[in-house]
Amino acid sequence: MKNFHDFDIYKYEVNCEIKEITLNLSEHHGERTGVVIFKNVLGHHFEHTLVGNIVLEFEEYDASLFYKTFSNEIEKYQNYGLSLASKNSEEFVSESEQKKLKLIVISSSYGMSGWVICSEVTIIA
Repeated sequence: MKNFHDFDIYKYEVNCEIKEITLNLSEHHGERTGVVIFKNVLGHHFEHTLVGNIVLEFEEYDASLFYKTFSNEIEKYQNYGLSLASKNSEEFVSESEQKKLKLIVISSSYGMSGWVICSEVTIIA
């Protein structure tokens, strides 16, 4: 993914109807802007959202690492309707590959962090 290190997430929108999340970004000490759009979102988990969220990086994880890192959250979300049937790492890897999922982790220097499970990511920079 494009490097948005030290960009602020100044606005984000979760549109459940069209299964889309949009992050609007601006350079922390500069004038560049960008937009990251996650499409066909199956689930997401954001935490520590603050005024002035600063991105460290967006990273696409492989399915095995993603499940190892976030299996507790995935299992909790499945109890509330997350449309993934996987019950273990092997099933998660297989299902992710079959559905061609993108597993994106958002790390921050300050504020918002989390993950998004989707089938497409569009970047406008």
